[in-house]
Parts: sequence; C-alpha cells; structure tokens
Amino acid sequence: KLAGAIIPLQFTWYFSLQPPPCTFCVELKPKCGFLPTSKFVSHNVKREHSRFKMHQQLKASEARAHGKKCVVSKYDPLELFSYSPALVKESLEHMLDTPQNNIRVFADQKLIFAEGISGGKSALDQILKNENFHGSADTFLDVVVEILTREPLFNRVRSAQMMDDMDIEA
Repeated sequence: KLAGAIIPLQFTWYFSLQPPPCTFCVELKPKCGFLPTSKFVSHNVKREHSRFKMHQQLKASEARAHGKKCVVSKYDPLELFSYSPALVKESLEHMLDTPQNNIRVFADQKLIFAEGISGGKSALDQILKNENFHGSADTFLDVVVEILTREPLFNRVRSAQMMDDMDIEA
C-alpha cells in the first residue's frame, strides 16, 4: 500500500519564482491500474474492464435493487495510469465530477474539495478562486497532469499492484 508520494523540489514552485499565496495538495486514490493477466482469472470480463469500472456497475445495480439512486463514475484508472496527458486530464476531470473517495484537494492543509462536493471542474474553479489561486481549474489540472505524466509514480504503483498475480479469485 502506497502511503503517499514526494514531489521533487523542481515541481514545488511551478507557477512563478514568487512563493505561492497558498500551498496545494492533491490526494489521489487511483485504484487498480492494470487489467489482470493471471491464469487464475476465470471471467474474461475482468481482462477487458478495470476492476473499478466493474465495481461501479455492481454498486449501481445494488443501489437500484434497493430503490436508491447511484451515480456511476466515468473515471477509469487505466486512463490515469496511461501517461497520456489528454487521458490523465480526462480521468482527473471524471474524478472531479464524481469524487467518491478518489480525489481530495487541500489548500494550506485545509480540505477544500472532496466527496460530497458536486459541480466538478466548475466547482473546483470557484473554490480555487476563493483560495486566491491565480488561474482556472484547467490551469490547476494542467499542472497536476504535468507532474503525473513526468514522474514514474504510477509505474511504481502499478508494479506493486501487479505483484498480486492471483487476483481476488485465487
């Protein structure tokens, strides 16, 4: 289990040479970033769809069975782990649309965006303005994407996840 990540010093003053008016932290819980290839996987659907996407469908199905409404997230961990800037940004935007417990944003150690906040990127945009961020939510996400696609963090996480060659069925 990965407890956290350290961003190298060269990324800490990304916007300008002046100290930022606020320090931001983005906490991601990316979930499983690969499709299993284990011989122990007996259902082919597991080789075609991420575990997270399947759990989203199961959660929605169970909610409907109990007469409840459930919003299915469009987030797919495979996109976040792709290292493609466009896909990484899209996956972050999907996390913002339905945060569940997958993304949290802090400003000066204060939680400013998490599960329970609706409105996605436009909500984050307003929150960032309230925190004196000099830019849009798009700018903020672009910086996060830049960091995530430059650093080998997701490769390390995926390598650790892939050590489970039995999958949940074994």
